[in-house]
Amino acid sequence: MLAALHAGGNEGELNADTLILVHVPADPTQPTVAVSIPRDSYLNVPGFGTHKINSAYQRGMHDAESALAAQGVSGAQLRQLARQAGARELVQTVEQLTGVTLDHYVEVNLAGFYEITKAVGGVPVCLKHPVHDSYSGTDLPAGPQTVSGAAALAFVRQRYGLPHGDLDRILRQQAFLSGLAHRMLSGDVLTNPMAVAALEEAIARYVVIDPGWDLTGLIAQARSMSERSIMFRTIPTGRTDLPTPDGEAVQVDPEQVQQFITDLTGAGDRPANLPSAAPLIRAVVPISTSIPCVS
Repeated sequence: MLAALHAGGNEGELNADTLILVHVPADPTQPTVAVSIPRDSYLNVPGFGTHKINSAYQRGMHDAESALAAQGVSGAQLRQLARQAGARELVQTVEQLTGVTLDHYVEVNLAGFYEITKAVGGVPVCLKHPVHDSYSGTDLPAGPQTVSGAAALAFVRQRYGLPHGDLDRILRQQAFLSGLAHRMLSGDVLTNPMAVAALEEAIARYVVIDPGWDLTGLIAQARSMSERSIMFRTIPTGRTDLPTPDGEAVQVDPEQVQQFITDLTGAGDRPANLPSAAPLIRAVVPISTSIPCVS
């Protein structure tokens, strides 16, 4: 399947290449906000020093794997416990960066993404120009269209040929999620028992969620949402070619990020004195759940 999806080898499967923090407000009149975190954000990974954020999961997993193996744990139990440790490390890293406590955790791999897009009957997207990219397998015409399966995965994975690389890929991902929200909330997906059953089956097979999350309740909650009540943002970033021992990375300032999150959630006032770091910018223009045309 990896070959068919132009995903390359599986040596990078433990890197968290797409990270999104979702805030669902207690007040239903306020919008849900999905905040993208660039995968190459260079910051402190608790217990491991300063690295790219996408390595937190793998570092936590491998560290726990060694300790568990030394205790005699093996087989499926070793894999499960090690992956749980990787998830905890990633959660701690995101919490430290954003200053918020995460209530729930979701993890999806490439195969799951492929199956979920098929389960919902495809996702509407729009391209400004035709795209042909051999790395991701993207081969799509210009204009509005519906993508699913391999085409949907290629749409969100492409970064070569985009002017700003990974930051433009984030914009692609946000545009895709806008289309997904439109498809699910304005269409008949969540009111169609067969579509819901297909979606639940795909999630059950391919998606990791924390034990405290009731999937059935989540889908019921989604039915009451308006597609216009979901907004997409990206944390502030500085230079995207920051030289580091881990290669070029994205500069971030946790204090700026935390203030950004606070402003988004309406949980406080902007301080009089912002940190005196290099100027940071919002990496991606915010978009709502209207379906935007992207590069």
